[in-house]
Amino acid sequence: MLQEWESAKQPVASRVRYASVYGLALGSNYGAFTFAFSASLAGLLWRDMLRKKGIDVRQYQFAKLNLGTFVVASVASGVVLIGQTLVVHRHDA
Repeated sequence: MLQEWESAKQPVASRVRYASVYGLALGSNYGAFTFAFSASLAGLLWRDMLRKKGIDVRQYQFAKLNLGTFVVASVASGVVLIGQTLVVHRHDA
């Protein structure tokens, strides 16, 4: 993504630059909303805190709990990414 940012220096490609950076920011924050504990530090810490309290959350339960959040976050962030790229940076194209 960052290589695309650097290589797209012409004004016509500036929308691609913004989409690359926004996409990178979006993708780097998806770990917390995925279906595996190991996808984010927060998931690992959460699981360890629950284990210390004697609560065992299985991988299936974790994935099931995150499904709604993942769908909402994916749709909302996708809409924002498209909006930022196509609407906000329209004058750059």
